Amino acid sequence: MSPRYVVDVDADDKAEDVLLHLRILDECADPDKRPFFLARHIEGRPLHEIIFCSLDKPKLLSQLSELLDEVGLHIRELHLYCTNDGFCLAIIFVDGWETEVKFNAYMHISSMRLSARLFTTS
Repeated sequence: MSPRYVVDVDADDKAEDVLLHLRILDECADPDKRPFFLARHIEGRPLHEIIFCSLDKPKLLSQLSELLDEVGLHIRELHLYCTNDGFCLAIIFVDGWETEVKFNAYMHISSMRLSARLFTTS
């Protein structure tokens, strides 16, 4: 992971997040588990955190941003990290959904749509 990651994430205070990100990168090594999405509500704030991991490729961030916009999510903060072995890890904070159930349903649909866009050859 890049040195910027250690500074951005504040590894000393957020060891659980660092371990989660490393687990996600490890799971993403399995082609059957790509792309990987994890969404969770940020307690006390009207935000959700989306953690996305996949192979890095041109226009990936643009496609991801477009997809989130299509389902009505507004990006409030985004951090993108690339690894030396060709993966990317995006940590995105969004708002735009009032209910957890609706948000989780749309994230599932979005992950399928993004998979189709990223891994369909044209």
